[in-house]
Amino acid sequence: MNSSSDPAFNQAKLVHVIRDTIQEIEAFYGDYLFGRRTPMHLATRLCAMVDPRRSFIRAEPRSDGRVIAAWISHKPKKHPPVENPRLFDLLYFAAMLLMELAGGRFRFDSDLIGGKLYFWLRYEAPGDKRTGRRINIARIIKNTEAGKETPFAKDHYSYCWSDLDTASASHRPRHAKFGRPDSIVLARGLYEMSQPSALGLSTDAFEELLNDVFRVADRLPAWPIDSPDMMAGWILSSGKPLGSAKRSDLLDEAAKCEARAKEIRALLEAGDGVR
Repeated sequence: MNSSSDPAFNQAKLVHVIRDTIQEIEAFYGDYLFGRRTPMHLATRLCAMVDPRRSFIRAEPRSDGRVIAAWISHKPKKHPPVENPRLFDLLYFAAMLLMELAGGRFRFDSDLIGGKLYFWLRYEAPGDKRTGRRINIARIIKNTEAGKETPFAKDHYSYCWSDLDTASASHRPRHAKFGRPDSIVLARGLYEMSQPSALGLSTDAFEELLNDVFRVADRLPAWPIDSPDMMAGWILSSGKPLGSAKRSDLLDEAAKCEARAKEIRALLEAGDGVR
């Protein structure tokens, strides 16, 4: 929990922590990408900024700080409460805290499908049920385009980028329209209405910071990249080079991959321990 009971102080500190987090990850991008540095200290600071009076009851770092486990406030009128934490990549969780600071909140939506109850986390404007004011968080994280869904690829507790998939809209078309751009517009509007003067952060500066967090988060969709398969998969799926990682870093990692491939080929040719 925050070290101060002054909301303005806590909000200013949160902005400072988020800026420090993205600046450090950008400064040591190659080290974080390839697992030579872990963000546990960044994750610990970020989790300490959670205010249990808002969307998240508490949060804790996992996977060396790359993943945040967060317990979401949930007091349903007709369904049993959600008790298990949801998992988020560090930087997407940072974006969520910034969106919460704007005046939005995160709540569960529920659907009864085939007799089974499913919960979906959304970003919303409190008390506002108008179209486009409640947006599925999975679509925000994955930046899903209109007309497509974002189902869980693995564990339905995980909203980590690598655990979310994309598919054509099917049984839940009402969830397949709004996404990240709409959530940024919503957060900007909420911030503009309740802009904390003590922050000294204009509406434009707030939106720029939120976009920066998403930009850096998108460059670390599945990390660390610590195997040839992961490196190849990341490059092929992203369709772009590995951000600002140094050319020497990439060449070093490629050399390691090549050396490992030679070892595997040698074992296969010799037949030692291979069936």
